[in-house]
Amino acid sequence: MREIEILYEESIKNDDDAKYELVEKFYPLIISSIKKYYNCYYEYEDLIEDGKVVVLECIRDFDKSKNVHFSGYVKTRLKYFYLNKLNTNREILTLNQKNEEGIELADLIPSEYDLEEEVVIDDFSTRMQLLFKNLSLKEKEIILEFYYKGLSIDEISTIHNINYRTVLELKRRAHKKLREMMEGYND
Repeated sequence: MREIEILYEESIKNDDDAKYELVEKFYPLIISSIKKYYNCYYEYEDLIEDGKVVVLECIRDFDKSKNVHFSGYVKTRLKYFYLNKLNTNREILTLNQKNEEGIELADLIPSEYDLEEEVVIDDFSTRMQLLFKNLSLKEKEIILEFYYKGLSIDEISTIHNINYRTVLELKRRAHKKLREMMEGYND
């Protein structure tokens, strides 16, 4: 902890070696923040570089008078950087999009209701988007990955680095929420 404070002090004096070393000290935090808040494997290299830039911005922006540790400030900035990036890059859900097998997502959602063919799919899609807003981020991801992308529970578990049973529980909870909300629409 003290070493980070010393490196910070040297960094604000424009010591490039200290800045480089400070960024390297935060490398594990950058990786863990990516895994926790924006776990997208094909963007890892860019996400790491973005994290390094955030650390450099923290050196510039940190205000010691706020009585906060520099490392806590960096951790918070990384967290919100990756969460904001996730929110701005999130794919917009449309239920008439087709997966690899050419099946629309709307056709994959389990339902006890017979939707007549006259029902406009856009209206259904709008309702589903409203329903999906009530799911947690992990629940949405698992439902979309399982039904839309056709991934297995094992694959989803590996991607998110969470237990197999946790994936099953999140999927079950999402189904329950969707079913309860759909019943509310039909009352």
